[in-house]
Amino acid sequence: MALELAPPPGSPTAALPQSECLHCRTLHTPVTPDDHFCCAGCAFVYDLINNSGLGDYYTLKGGKTTPPLKNTPFHQRDHSWLQPRIAEAETLALTSQETRAATLDCAVQGISCVGCVWLLERLFQRQPGALRARVRANPGRIRLEWSPGQLNLENFAEEARQFGYLLGPAESGPPPSQAQSSRMGLCGAFAMNAMAFSLPRYLGMDDSFALAPVFLMAAAACATLAVLTGGSYFINRAIQSLRAGVLHMDLPIAIGILAAYAGSLIGWLLQVHELIYFDFVAIFTFLMLAGRRLQLSAIERNRGRLLGNNTMAGSVTLTNGSELPIESLTTQADYLLPPGRIIPVASRLLEKEATISLESISGEADPRHIPAGGRVPAGALNIGRHPLRLTAMEPWADSLHRRLRDSRETEARHPWLDRILRYYILTVLVLAVAGGIAWWAATGSPARGLQVLISLLVVSCPCALGVALPLADDLAASAMERIGVFVRRPVFWPRLLKVRHILFDKTGTLTLESPVLANPEDLRTLTPPALAALRVLVQDSLHPVSRSLTEALAREYGSTGRGFVGGGRDEKDEKDERDGRDNSIGGAESPLREAPDILEIAGCGLVLTDDQGVRWTLGHPAWDGSSGDRHSLPVTPWSNHPADTVLRQNGTIIASFRFKDTIRPETRDTLAKLHRQGYTLHILSGDGSRKVADLANKAGIPHECALGNLTPSEKATAVRELDHHDTLYLGDGANDSLAFDEAFCTGTPVIDKGVLENRADFYFLGRSLSFVTALFQTARLRQKAVRRTAAFALLYNASAAVICLTGHMNPLLAAILMPLSSLVTLALVAVHFRKA
Repeated sequence: MALELAPPPGSPTAALPQSECLHCRTLHTPVTPDDHFCCAGCAFVYDLINNSGLGDYYTLKGGKTTPPLKNTPFHQRDHSWLQPRIAEAETLALTSQETRAATLDCAVQGISCVGCVWLLERLFQRQPGALRARVRANPGRIRLEWSPGQLNLENFAEEARQFGYLLGPAESGPPPSQAQSSRMGLCGAFAMNAMAFSLPRYLGMDDSFALAPVFLMAAAACATLAVLTGGSYFINRAIQSLRAGVLHMDLPIAIGILAAYAGSLIGWLLQVHELIYFDFVAIFTFLMLAGRRLQLSAIERNRGRLLGNNTMAGSVTLTNGSELPIESLTTQADYLLPPGRIIPVASRLLEKEATISLESISGEADPRHIPAGGRVPAGALNIGRHPLRLTAMEPWADSLHRRLRDSRETEARHPWLDRILRYYILTVLVLAVAGGIAWWAATGSPARGLQVLISLLVVSCPCALGVALPLADDLAASAMERIGVFVRRPVFWPRLLKVRHILFDKTGTLTLESPVLANPEDLRTLTPPALAALRVLVQDSLHPVSRSLTEALAREYGSTGRGFVGGGRDEKDEKDERDGRDNSIGGAESPLREAPDILEIAGCGLVLTDDQGVRWTLGHPAWDGSSGDRHSLPVTPWSNHPADTVLRQNGTIIASFRFKDTIRPETRDTLAKLHRQGYTLHILSGDGSRKVADLANKAGIPHECALGNLTPSEKATAVRELDHHDTLYLGDGANDSLAFDEAFCTGTPVIDKGVLENRADFYFLGRSLSFVTALFQTARLRQKAVRRTAAFALLYNASAAVICLTGHMNPLLAAILMPLSSLVTLALVAVHFRKA
């Protein structure tokens, strides 16, 4: 397969301006004037939606940009996880005295707008036996209700996949943001009541009024409940950070809450009204929880957008038929691996030959043929059509794939914030104590000195930053989501601004993850029987050639039956049916009424025989389908053949297909912009040095910065030697995981069997790398917004400190200034992003 770059400037194709994909609204560079879609997946689903009478989806979606679908609609997923859950739900429904409806909660990947919610609900309601579906876009959940025994839920999951939505098991337990929402809601209610009970005192209610003590007691109760419900969250986290020797933003928040609450209790007991901040305590706690809820929601939205690797099962089937939890897999255990599953541990193939893919390890889509007795690495994918019989060569605990799958999120540190907080807290404490002592000495009143001390601790809390920083993170993340980039860690933004070196893996990162059919026009020359045979041969196959042909069929014919089975019917289908014609693949002109059994010969290709006895083969150009052994193929090198794969009818070639590795669109322009902005660009690849040098030449990267033939450890060493907290590494395979550990910032494209999405700072769904420049631009925009907010917060805190030290601060003024400063900082951030 050749490596192809986008057409050079000046060619007719290169002159085409960017346009919006009709389905997802993502900007893309058309290949031809009538190319209206960014990928085959979007073209297929656009056709499918309109031909199924669901065009209202686009009305509800409006102009919102959603992630490209890529190849999601084309490849079947294993929905066996549904069976035990369906059985449990239906048993519970049948034994319940309250309802006869079975209910199941599922996670959904692909929900991005109100149109998605509407579409999923409509798809479920079309299923026989379905009662209702309730979809929650955030965090991507669907609750399904049906009549027990009357619904095939796997059919719904499969149909949803064809529309670009993937169903998976819902995580047990609520997400952290849900618990934060409960806290925030309760504290909001406590804050409103505390304000209501405090307002009469601010309006002049005399202490002799009969209900004055009751109002004060009620305000104290509300503040106490707010501290117990929401304040405890910040207090516990502050204690944990101190035990770990880390200064956290929660520490000054906790100090402010405790100081205001303790002072209020003292003021209540001593009848010193200047110390009573009960309403402030409740309002401040609510605002801090709101800011934290916003931050958690944005991160969870992007972390939970992907279902994770559906190809790794939680258990394996041993050769004796029993099920074994994957954590209990040990050396010498013999087990079976179904098609489409990832090999959990390094294993040895016990029988036959096998075809596997190392895509999730190296990013290479090319298949590998393993002989009987050969070693198969952990993370390899069974892309054949039959189960493999394997024996484990290592326990699950030692598997690299286990370490990748079980990676846990850790809370990121801001070293600069640690330093700022250290000096900030020290300054506030010194000023507060000094001011309190000075006023005590000057007035002789301990209560007056305590009032100054507490007021300074209260108003100097980082309330403004506590709500403005999460908003800046959320707005920055939302801006990137619109172009298909999803940030998973808020610490990524300040880190990105330090990056000076950008390192790329080659295959799957600089190039597209799958080869592209170079001669799609040859599909149009096929007769209906040949087109039907090709469709049946490639459907449900994970082989890279089959995947590429599947996508090419979808791009050429859309979802209509005439070219690609899997979707709706249009007016021409109905007219042809009335006229007695059936032009669909597998229709009246085709002998393939039902998909026949397909024989796979490892290293050679696929064979099927139709109802009329015609033998169809798809495979190696030198293989005519008469031999069942790849070792009998001619010795002629593959590269000497004019085609990569051929379709034969009874041994006669009727179509030849060529494939190409394609550099991601707009790569050269994007890399040129990054170079002009002062970034140093590198390629670190396990591919041969010649291939890497050729790509570097086409992409405009200096040869001395393009290294090939690197092992995973050598990649990690190269990153370690280069990194001074200023590297961004983009890779897509398990062999990039060690380099990920050494890089300062990390990103990955989302691939079918990816393993790095849960380790990266961000992941992207599009085909182009043009987002990289937008990523840096958004980081700089966020930095400007944060600096403006920090400048205002510094001015506010300095002014408030002066008011406190001069003895003019009181609970009413504090209750006004604190929410007012928060509103101003929120407005500063929002206006800054809106102008951009």
